[in-house]
Amino acid sequence: MITTAIDSNILIDILFNDQEFAADSAAALTSSSMQGAVVICSVVIAEVAGYFPQAEAAQKFFSGIDAGITALDTKGAISAGQIWRHRSQKDRTRILPDYIVAAHAVEFADRLLTRDAGFTRMNVPGLVVVSPESLLA
Repeated sequence: MITTAIDSNILIDILFNDQEFAADSAAALTSSSMQGAVVICSVVIAEVAGYFPQAEAAQKFFSGIDAGITALDTKGAISAGQIWRHRSQKDRTRILPDYIVAAHAVEFADRLLTRDAGFTRMNVPGLVVVSPESLLA
């Protein structure tokens, strides 16, 4: 069984029924669920919840997704902060929440499902990144 962490862009594609990406993102989420467990980081919840006018609507959306919601522990959060600090001295394009999502995927999952190719360049030890396209190929 494979555990997959889901990035916010996958959920946002589905939420807005994005013409270009929604079908593949939804299919990749379904495929991930069929292959094992799906987990979502609390940071991803916050990122997606910001698109809803009311908290109740966000709660309804997330309750319709068969996924465990998990938060990074202190050790993982410190690790994310240290990796971000080290990497941001060289590359200021990635924000700290990206490193929290990556560290969460390393701690709680076998891989991170995202359309953001930048995660592959972050050099987070143990992070395995898959896109909907690669997962569905």
